[in-house]
Amino acid sequence: MKRLFTKLALASAAIITLTISPAAAQIFVNCDEGGSIQDALNAQDWAPRADVEFVGTCNEQVTLWNNRTTITGLEEATINGQIRMFGPLNATLRNMTITGPGQGITIASGRIRAFDVNLVENDGYGISASGGATVRLSRGSVMNNGGPHGIMLENSSLLFNETQLSGHPDLGIAAVHNSSVIVYGGSISENHRGIYANLGSSVEVSDSQVTYNAVDGIHLSNSTARVTNTIIEHNNGQGIDVNDGSFAVVFGGSINDNAETGLYVVNHSFVRVVGTVIRDNVEYGIQLLNDSGAHVSEAAHIPENLSGWAVFCNGKEAGLEVGESAVVGRIKCPDPKF
Repeated sequence: MKRLFTKLALASAAIITLTISPAAAQIFVNCDEGGSIQDALNAQDWAPRADVEFVGTCNEQVTLWNNRTTITGLEEATINGQIRMFGPLNATLRNMTITGPGQGITIASGRIRAFDVNLVENDGYGISASGGATVRLSRGSVMNNGGPHGIMLENSSLLFNETQLSGHPDLGIAAVHNSSVIVYGGSISENHRGIYANLGSSVEVSDSQVTYNAVDGIHLSNSTARVTNTIIEHNNGQGIDVNDGSFAVVFGGSINDNAETGLYVVNHSFVRVVGTVIRDNVEYGIQLLNDSGAHVSEAAHIPENLSGWAVFCNGKEAGLEVGESAVVGRIKCPDPKF
């Protein structure tokens, strides 16, 4: 009888162990031979973690539902379709291209980390994120998506690291409704507008390039930005448009050769410029209007831009302060303070 109780106890312990910490084995999928990422994930739907490696081109829409999912592409792995995730889940994507119909990645809450992932030529957005979602992109690309935006954020956040974004008919990155964008070591070029932030959103850009966009490099409306050691050049509108009660701080870097004004500050907005070069823009280095202001300091260098003015104010309500170490050319502002 004692031996029977011992066997029953061991069996119960085994069942409990399996229930508490079920392990999901990594599943290999060859899509060129009829394999399916979704089928591999479905086979692990009992586990809190799912892990799939794949090769070839997978023509499918993949929906993630495990608490933690990892999908890794090998060689030139491609998903011709889309990846979707709904709910407070976590996913990691590595080494793949996502292209084809719909959005490349759709995420509603939860977190996705993508390393060496290329989101190219999707019919919709490269990424659509909402509901407090968090997205990290590292060492990849977001290019030529139909969207019309490359990345669409609504009440969500984006960390964009060493990634190239270009070729979108409207906005490269659209951040609305209290979204946040952090870009470092990135390149944002050849979109209609590079970065657009609206309705209480925030943007941080450092050690990056925002160039050759068809209108503004960065556009803020009722939002904030901090731009550090970044090149904002050759955009076909404003370098940075600071609008509708927005605030921006620009440290270092350059805002040069844009087709309109380097820093366009309008409608109760304010900028602080520290150690930045603003030159050779077609209109002004800085333009202030409609009760807006700027503080320029600490070795900022703003010579006359191509209009013949460094800083130009429209209206008596615009204000400018220039620190002693700043070098600023011709100024047309009411009573600038030095």
